[in-house]
Amino acid sequence: MSEFDRVGQELHQARADKASAQRRVFESDEEVKQLKAEQAQLERTLDANDPEHQRRRAELERKLANARAAAEEARGALAERLSFERNAFERFGGFTDPRRQIANLNDQYPILLMPLRIETRWRLQERQLWVRAHPDDCAVD
Repeated sequence: MSEFDRVGQELHQARADKASAQRRVFESDEEVKQLKAEQAQLERTLDANDPEHQRRRAELERKLANARAAAEEARGALAERLSFERNAFERFGGFTDPRRQIANLNDQYPILLMPLRIETRWRLQERQLWVRAHPDDCAVD
């Protein structure tokens, strides 16, 4: 596997991991919102003398504390994944500069870049893209 392919796969994996971490942050934030809504509903109907209400209130507070801790943990994991993605992107950026990548081409095959004008037409009847290439005058025999 070439260096380009390996770094490209690392970047792809880093982006997939970041998306997964973002989803976990969203889900944990939604769980916190849901528990806060349940807690607000309970507070509106709370009877301070009812032991069942007191038990339910304590249980909701425990769940809310756990959900907040999970949300903070998910945010930390997301920050870590963002850092991994940024590092992978910076490594991949080295492949975008043709001045540095020309050295990776095989010297066995010569290359010559000539000016070329390209025209495109979309043919609706045939649902085809027509491409016409016009070489520069120096390339014409």
